[in-house]
Amino acid sequence: MERVGLEGWAVASEDGLTVALDTMLDDELRLEARVNDLIRLVQQLRKDTGLEITDRIRLWIPDAELLAFADRIAGETLALAVEAGGELRLEKA
Repeated sequence: MERVGLEGWAVASEDGLTVALDTMLDDELRLEARVNDLIRLVQQLRKDTGLEITDRIRLWIPDAELLAFADRIAGETLALAVEAGGELRLEKA
């Protein structure tokens, strides 16, 4: 059974148990989503360019704000370097 909660909350009940989730996004969550989207795009680009799953790359990203997450991005995409660039691109290292 779904209940109507306050704005910004999702509420559901079943068998006497009620769960409420805060659905409001703050700037930190939005930034995290952008990082996840970038990683997904890089992984798709790796696949589309025919790279092997273990190939190391150099990566240029268009959003310099995401450089704060360079270590995480590099770790998940096997990038030896993550740098700011005009458009998303990668090359095999």
